[in-house]
Amino acid sequence: MTREDFDKLAANAERELTSIPYAIFEAAADAIVITDEWGRVQAINAAAQKLFGYSFAELAGANISRLMPRAYAEHHDQCLASYRAGGGRKLNGLVRELLGKRKDGSLFDLHVSVGELLLGGRQLLIGVCYDISEQLQMHRRINHLASHDTLTHCMNRSALHTRLQQEIALAQAQVQQLVLVFIDLDGLKIINDNHGHYVGDRVLVGVAERFRQCLTGAGLLARVGGDEFVVVVRQPFAEQGGMGLATRLFECLQAPLRIDGMALAVRASLGVSTCANCRQGQVPAPDQLIIDADFAMYQAKKAGGNRIACFNPAMRITQQREQQRLERLRQAIETEQLQLHYQPQFELADPQRITGLEALLRWNDGANGPVSPEVFIPLAEQNGLMSALNVWVVTRACADNRALIEAGLLDVPVAVNMSGYSFMQCDFVSKLAAVLECSGLAANRLEIEVTETAALKDIEQARQNVLRLQGMGVQVSIDDFGTGYSSPSTLRALPFEKLKIDRVFISEVQSNPIDQAIVNGYLMLAESLNIQVVAEGIETREQLDYLKAQGCSLGQGFWFCRPLPMDRLLQFVMGREHAGRRLVR
Repeated sequence: MTREDFDKLAANAERELTSIPYAIFEAAADAIVITDEWGRVQAINAAAQKLFGYSFAELAGANISRLMPRAYAEHHDQCLASYRAGGGRKLNGLVRELLGKRKDGSLFDLHVSVGELLLGGRQLLIGVCYDISEQLQMHRRINHLASHDTLTHCMNRSALHTRLQQEIALAQAQVQQLVLVFIDLDGLKIINDNHGHYVGDRVLVGVAERFRQCLTGAGLLARVGGDEFVVVVRQPFAEQGGMGLATRLFECLQAPLRIDGMALAVRASLGVSTCANCRQGQVPAPDQLIIDADFAMYQAKKAGGNRIACFNPAMRITQQREQQRLERLRQAIETEQLQLHYQPQFELADPQRITGLEALLRWNDGANGPVSPEVFIPLAEQNGLMSALNVWVVTRACADNRALIEAGLLDVPVAVNMSGYSFMQCDFVSKLAAVLECSGLAANRLEIEVTETAALKDIEQARQNVLRLQGMGVQVSIDDFGTGYSSPSTLRALPFEKLKIDRVFISEVQSNPIDQAIVNGYLMLAESLNIQVVAEGIETREQLDYLKAQGCSLGQGFWFCRPLPMDRLLQFVMGREHAGRRLVR
């Protein structure tokens, strides 16, 4: 090879090598834009032309800010001016996410990394770009799913807690009042049971939409439970406090929701708490605001529901006491510190034989004294203790009654009063059957009492439970009849075997014509349906005589015997036995 041939080969190799960087530049999958230090476009590769919609001829020498929306363009020009004034390489390695602008004006999410290159004495800036719109959209969707309820698209409890901290800080900084409203829908379970969960879900969606319309974009809306919502709003301090907001939310539910041709009434109980001391810097924790509003909401429910209650500091004392009482109740159930008292039921006609026992739950809260069932039963219901409480009561009542029967002292059914919440649970009968089987008590020696009001909450579920219990051999009676929405249709729809007339109609039955008319009507109704009647609360001879004269055959009350603990009941039964009374039906 001659010297000339060698020089030609070397020259060709050099040209090929210098063309390699350009080939890489053109073939790169990412968009590459090269500018001078003034931002004027010097080169763009094929990927950049495709991404932005411009040819190189259209962009050559133009300011790169053409590829950005105005707000970004102005900021970019300022950054380049600072860069030139500084004289240093401060952009090398810079990574940013910003909005890009295509030739057609559409905007998209863009990832940009910047490098610097000194070439032929010229300072060049190299931007490597790629479209991250799909990635960010997926990221936003994942974040939305993690922070929002999928049914109503309200934020969830976790997101509410985070945002509530921010809202409290803003209220404090801007000297505003923060109002939190806790909303519990009354009766959603009935809608689910009667019309199906599909309709119930549409009710929730409809309710959420009404709340959004009420808020008109201001404030936070969260779904924190199956039928529970929380609304948070910052507002100027006003005498009305949170009542204005709560009233608007309450009123937006007054018109029925129309779903599949049905007009469904939705009612709600609302509790309100406020961060009224933000301007003094006394800021409550987010959890405390929610707890306070939740507690106020339960006060609204306890008062009958479908109303608003505002939290006040005095409630916190009650709240703390209830929490302490709840812990003591939980301990009492676990350590069997509860007690059953028994009140016998009697034939009204001589010799007034005992025909049954009613088990009445008692709780002596130590130094705090006896607690009424009207207090601790709702407490147990609200805090998930009813299942354990029911098991304890039925187990104890069955064991005590079996002991009486096996001792030959008394062979009658024992009646256990079930709360409406417990009786309406779908698994109530199966749980009761398991307890009854373990006890060894014959099924016909157990009676379940349920209030009329509870049964009417869901007639079909109540009917199923009544029939299943009767199929097992367990008797079922309707308690406190007359205090609810009494109707012959109730007794026709639900095949109860016994009807108990509430004591409120017995206390003056011997002298009050209205009570007499009511009692006589119930007696006639029960006779026509072949249902036994028990008069509760008989306390005087005059009441007893009147009821006997009207054909009432069974009763209970202080005239016969007060509720007694098991040891005193045994004494009472043995005393009657010695007196020659028959103690079985």
